[in-house]
Amino acid sequence: MRVETAGRVCERLPSWSARRVGAAGLVAAIFGLSTGWAVDRLASDRLPKRRTGNQILSQADLIKTDIWKTFAAKGTVVMVGDSHTEYADWQTMFPGVAIVNRGIGGDTTQSVLARLDTILSVSATTAFVTIGTNDILRGDPLDQVKARYHAILDRLIGHGTRVVVTSTPLTTSRRTNTRIAELNADIATYCGQRRCDFVDLNAAIGGDGVLSWGMTLDGVHLNGAGYLQWAAMLAPHLRNEAGASH
Repeated sequence: MRVETAGRVCERLPSWSARRVGAAGLVAAIFGLSTGWAVDRLASDRLPKRRTGNQILSQADLIKTDIWKTFAAKGTVVMVGDSHTEYADWQTMFPGVAIVNRGIGGDTTQSVLARLDTILSVSATTAFVTIGTNDILRGDPLDQVKARYHAILDRLIGHGTRVVVTSTPLTTSRRTNTRIAELNADIATYCGQRRCDFVDLNAAIGGDGVLSWGMTLDGVHLNGAGYLQWAAMLAPHLRNEAGASH
């Protein structure tokens, strides 16, 4: 039995027919890819979200936390946060320090609270926390954001972990930054009461109360220059962790 491929069929057609079949095939392929993407997108939108109390873990949270539970990592330092934390290659930035990255893009104080078990399981001696941007961007009431942030710090400190908080980074929006400044002031005060360190990254990446365009590509996320500033500010807090075994 001979199987005819599209290529063989086209070879036996007149040149104008072959071109027509080829063009039709190309259109079909593109349509198939686009509809396939749409089906995948719709399917992912319908994936169930797990509720923990009144918290909802996103699809990214569910996938990453499941992987982290399956392949349990240990380190002396754990980085906690949203995309600001996730995007950084901390291990390359601080060679010699056993760092585990527990940042997930899009996360809020709410979702970090819901997945704290995968952060505490790292058994790190020091946790670096940077969160709050997405809470503010989605318009959460600040009193709720502050309370959830306090709860994160309380859980980490109560677990015997040394905590270093980096200020929630500024954006290029003054309106957004008004709420970010209020959150940072509250967390800085709370850190003073709870004996955790507070690092004011915005002093290095912002000017006149906004994120400098030299530190970002999109007005929210840091670029390489921004991460250089962040690394320089965290370096003194990591000196005792270099070379430490876990």
